[in-house]
Amino acid sequence: AMGNGSTYVNIHTEQNPNGEIRGQISSAS
Repeated sequence: AMGNGSTYVNIHTEQNPNGEIRGQISSAS
């Protein structure tokens, strides 16, 4: 489960915490 999706979430989390949630939803889709 540590694919590029995790990196996407991490990057967004560093920029803004809201991105973390959006990244997780995108990965689940």
